[in-house]
Amino acid sequence: MGEALRLMFAITAVALVALVVFVIAMAPKFEFANLFDIEPTGAAGANSFIPFGYAGVLGALVYGIWFFLAVEGVPLAAEEANDPKRDMPRGITAMTILLVTAALMLFIAPGGAGSSAIADSDNPLPEAIRSAFGGDTWVADFVNYVGLAGRLPSPGRAISRGSFR
Repeated sequence: MGEALRLMFAITAVALVALVVFVIAMAPKFEFANLFDIEPTGAAGANSFIPFGYAGVLGALVYGIWFFLAVEGVPLAAEEANDPKRDMPRGITAMTILLVTAALMLFIAPGGAGSSAIADSDNPLPEAIRSAFGGDTWVADFVNYVGLAGRLPSPGRAISRGSFR
């Protein structure tokens, strides 16, 4: 378990570096108007803020869950905490970092590239960089490969849930 946890922390640290690189690269391209550049459809409740209406909000919930996937590990880790006085502030700090990075991705990616540019993307962060900079860059490749590496810890969730106890 210790080795798996260290590997997961290392991958998380590299992923955080990639997100910081993404924000630094995209911040100069940010324009508030890009957040609302999708034309409203004829769907129920559609407007400039919710262009696909109420059905679009429901469809987006599935993707919003990915922002908070790491939160599920916090209660599991709390069960294993030997020193809650020391460990709980660390967990709260980690959740704060998660919320800040989620908010940054939510605004910087569409604000830099345009919401319409990444609306149909399966890989929105590299796509946002490519759109904002007019093609492939090393930042897009870096964010893409680190994102793929970030998927490595996922199979380890079975271990953290006690399937090997």
